[in-house]
Amino acid sequence: MNLQAQLDQFRKLRGTPPFNLRFHGPEDLVLRWGRTFMPGEPRYKAQPRECFSRSYALAGRRGSQLIYIEGFAVNSCMGFATPHAWLAHAEEFEIAREVAWAAGDGLEYFGIPFRFEYVKRVFEASGKKTYGVIDAWWLRWPLLTGEHRIEDAKWECGY
Repeated sequence: MNLQAQLDQFRKLRGTPPFNLRFHGPEDLVLRWGRTFMPGEPRYKAQPRECFSRSYALAGRRGSQLIYIEGFAVNSCMGFATPHAWLAHAEEFEIAREVAWAAGDGLEYFGIPFRFEYVKRVFEASGKKTYGVIDAWWLRWPLLTGEHRIEDAKWECGY
């Protein structure tokens, strides 16, 4: 089963949300607004379990042309969709630049590119303790509820 099919199964399992959400969960948000990224050649040393923090740090460097991507990926060791963050270069946008998994471990990537200003704002709202924007529980999931509009948070070419 491919990554998008797995996410669709998760979305169906969630059913109707118990309260007024714009999206039925992270999988629904990513399926509606995300896109596929092709695994790229390794450019960064793998640091397991550091995908969100490393993607944030590298995308946030002064003058960086790296785009922070968050969504789901399939790792060759697990074989199923897992929440993940990675990078893409603005000029090679379709290629996933892995920062946490070893070369060849990332098999499929499906995610949403985010404007770094938005990622930084969500990180700072956590007291600079927690990374990630889709599962921002410390803000009560603003993308899922619609409090933060995905249209304003998503990075677009030429932004």
